[in-house]
Amino acid sequence: MKNPFKKKDSDLPKAVKLREDSRRIVGSMTEAIKVSDCENALRVMFVSNQCLKVMKLHPKAVIPKYQTRYSSGFDVHSIEDVTFAPGGTGLVRTGLAFELPCSTELQVRQRSGISLRYPNYINNAPGTIDEDYRGELIILINNNNMFDNFTIHIGDRIAQCIVSPVIRGVIEEVKELPETERGDGGFGHTGKWMNINYID
Repeated sequence: MKNPFKKKDSDLPKAVKLREDSRRIVGSMTEAIKVSDCENALRVMFVSNQCLKVMKLHPKAVIPKYQTRYSSGFDVHSIEDVTFAPGGTGLVRTGLAFELPCSTELQVRQRSGISLRYPNYINNAPGTIDEDYRGELIILINNNNMFDNFTIHIGDRIAQCIVSPVIRGVIEEVKELPETERGDGGFGHTGKWMNINYID
């Protein structure tokens, strides 16, 4: 006998139906996935093509754009002239602030053309801009060229940015972890052995 109180899919609001259908799809991938993990997976699935909002904080700021149809990232420009001496480090302003799509981060990376002459000029690359950050995007620059000054002019493209999905883990303290074949092997454990002195 049919349940007279059970609603048909057509009776459900579209948003609710989409959520339920999506949960069934993700849930079928593996029975071992927790509900929270499913929700994280759903958020990542719907990140593509979401709007990236950009605000100019300075009249010299340049709104970024993707250079080609399939470019992974877009370049950001400097709004100031600055010169770094060999070994020097400093901050370069872009005059931009962002509102990122849900469940994403903005990764700041080096541009290959600059890296050819100034290797690893963004030492912490990829840098992370969190979804809830609303301040100006400022690039940390290092001149690792020990012979030449690193000069940046207004309008120069100084870094590339990539919008990347983020999955937030559910943190749970445990007394022990399951064993694996690898165990605690790290720091070159598959090649030459490295002696590591841990600090207590």
